[in-house]
Amino acid sequence: MKYLWLSLLTACSTLLFALPVHAQLSQAVTVSCMNWTVTDAGAHEVTLEATGLQPNKPFELWREVDNKYECAVDKTGSVVCDGAPTSSPPTSFQLKNTTKDQLITDGGGRTVITQVTSHTVQEVNHFFYAVQGMSSQDVVGNGDNEALKLSTFVPKTSGNNCTSIYWDPEGIVFDAVSLEPIVNSSVTLLDDVKNTVPTSPGIINPFVTKDSGHFSFYVPDGTYFLSAQKSGYRFPLTITEKNELSSRVPNDLYSNLYTGDPIIQINGIVEHRDIPLFPENGQSPASFLPKITDVSIHRISSDRGSNQLITGLVSHPLSRVYVYSGLKQIADTTANKYGQFSVSLNPQLFDQDRPLELIAEKIDFSASKDMNILDKIMAKKQNLRSTPVQIYPIPDFIEGYAMQSSTPAPFAKVRISIPGMNHTLFTVQSDETGFVKIPSILLPPVPFDITTSDKTGKLTTTLTTATFIQQNSDYLKSNKVNVFDKSTSSESKPDSPVVSSNLKTSPPFAKPQYQETPNAKAADQNGTRSLLITLVLLLGVASILGAITYIKKRSTQSEPLDTV
Repeated sequence: MKYLWLSLLTACSTLLFALPVHAQLSQAVTVSCMNWTVTDAGAHEVTLEATGLQPNKPFELWREVDNKYECAVDKTGSVVCDGAPTSSPPTSFQLKNTTKDQLITDGGGRTVITQVTSHTVQEVNHFFYAVQGMSSQDVVGNGDNEALKLSTFVPKTSGNNCTSIYWDPEGIVFDAVSLEPIVNSSVTLLDDVKNTVPTSPGIINPFVTKDSGHFSFYVPDGTYFLSAQKSGYRFPLTITEKNELSSRVPNDLYSNLYTGDPIIQINGIVEHRDIPLFPENGQSPASFLPKITDVSIHRISSDRGSNQLITGLVSHPLSRVYVYSGLKQIADTTANKYGQFSVSLNPQLFDQDRPLELIAEKIDFSASKDMNILDKIMAKKQNLRSTPVQIYPIPDFIEGYAMQSSTPAPFAKVRISIPGMNHTLFTVQSDETGFVKIPSILLPPVPFDITTSDKTGKLTTTLTTATFIQQNSDYLKSNKVNVFDKSTSSESKPDSPVVSSNLKTSPPFAKPQYQETPNAKAADQNGTRSLLITLVLLLGVASILGAITYIKKRSTQSEPLDTV
């Protein structure tokens, strides 16, 4: 059976552009999260909806999977986004009954798209976005004070949520002794007479499992069998072994343990089976470090400010996931039985000039429940924790100096864009000192790049937001500005003017020289925290051993002397 999991995300504001612009340079792009409803789980089919868009205007449909952006194809197989790659369009993201020309909002700025399929072979979360360009018709006023028309937008009541859809696997192959997932096992789908079902759309047969041990087949109704293989393991288990295993497996871990019985699928309801394999002939039970994958971050705006919401997957079910800022643990959460997790962070919890780090700690299901304190401390030193995964939070606003070769760039054009999309969201201009300030309402809810071009447009540098913050660290500290908390924005400095140009007619920016995100601090803090954790553990063990020795010594001294 297929489950649908939601990342519990709060409302994210539609991106609007409300700053002064020049009439001849009025083009900009808005990005809005879309809501979804499952209409056919077996076919990975959803209905998408968005409100608060420009009325009676075309839009593009994008999805984000594993931090990559892909444009949808319509029912004819045509890509629906201008400039998106057409050589290998993602047929797994398709509008089943809609053409590109039909992607137009209604008179109220609302759209509903039915029968949209979105699936992937690997386990990932799926996010959906509507992207619209703003034309010169949306500019009102005269002279340099012209501004974008906002009467058609309802940014705080549009109800568009940055939520992700996650299709769980048909099952997980796991070790019957350690209860850990098994990597690189081969699962073969067989028909009702036990012939191998050929590979086809939706079916990769045999399916080779990855870190999470999951496998998935999406087939028509009928009767099927599964066969699993892994060197050093035996399948299937005996009835006695299955019954003994069922008594050990926690209710929220694995279900519908499969040992070779026929699987009957009816009415498109996908059957869920977890497959235990038994290690034998000297094979050690599966045991490996947990691994965090598919980590995404969104900036979630509200009237009270913005939080950072992190979602991801961890290879081991029910793992504990910890979030660090430097040496400080600022949050933790527990992954579900499929390894999916999410955690929301208040910007006051983390340092703006450091990346966030995620560490997963697996549960040792084979460990005795009667472990003493010393055993538990020593277990912490064993390989239960993953390698840290870094992710940079998304600024709530931008304030600082546009740089060229570490020098402020006066009157530079500063472009905001989302890596992987073919659009510039908008462009602003720095002042005579190179200073630039961009408010929260203009910035996207997903990671974005900052590209700076000089007056001629020939010298171009692209920065991540983390690099921009690092280059402006002295300014931010001296002015007590935290770009993740808009209440700290400088009130005396005006927002930079929008000078976005029409992308189809204006000359493109020069090819950028991309500056990498800083990681020296992160590497240093990794080593420092690891050393600190090791010292704390050693001190704890030494204290316990000392206490035990002291107690034994006191006990020996208090024993009565033998008499002759």
